[in-house]
Amino acid sequence: MIQSTPHLAAAPLTTGSADDAGSLWRGPLMLLLAWGVVTSAFASGSVNARLILDGMVSFWFVPVVQVVALAFVVHHRTPRTRVPFSSIVDLFFEGMWPWLLWMAVQAAIFAVVPWRETAWWLGTLNWSALIPAALSLRIDLRFFQVVVGRTPHEALVDALGQRAIAWTIGVLYFYGIAIYSLGRSWLAVQGWL
Repeated sequence: MIQSTPHLAAAPLTTGSADDAGSLWRGPLMLLLAWGVVTSAFASGSVNARLILDGMVSFWFVPVVQVVALAFVVHHRTPRTRVPFSSIVDLFFEGMWPWLLWMAVQAAIFAVVPWRETAWWLGTLNWSALIPAALSLRIDLRFFQVVVGRTPHEALVDALGQRAIAWTIGVLYFYGIAIYSLGRSWLAVQGWL
């Protein structure tokens, strides 16, 4: 893990291996699985394969925009790095453990608490997102210093830039679908469609 063994995390990265292509997908798929479990627990109070798959399909854009934003930040400022991008992605997603733990807690709460009583939990969980956000920022700062080779100031700029890009695209995509649907409905009611 980056936060505990930075000298070990950076050592094997300068050599490519046959497993590099597989490592590009390990972290994003783990994040998708977490989204699927939370979606299943939230929707039904239980965890089942159909709803997990539905949650994974619904939130496919989250890891995709994370990888796109990471690629932009890493390659925009370092066009040629000796670290394979698949290894960069794999190590970046290892640093998402605070978010994965937070999502596991959400899934457990939604699986146990009756649906009618979830309103208080939703508000609390929204505010509690500040905890994994702060922890993962610290991990990301270390990641950009150790793995990508940034100075502390550059690491801060890259970490905030990656988040700004990913979260902006993610929010626009997520709410854009809802706004588009509402807009079409409103136009249909007005008789313009």
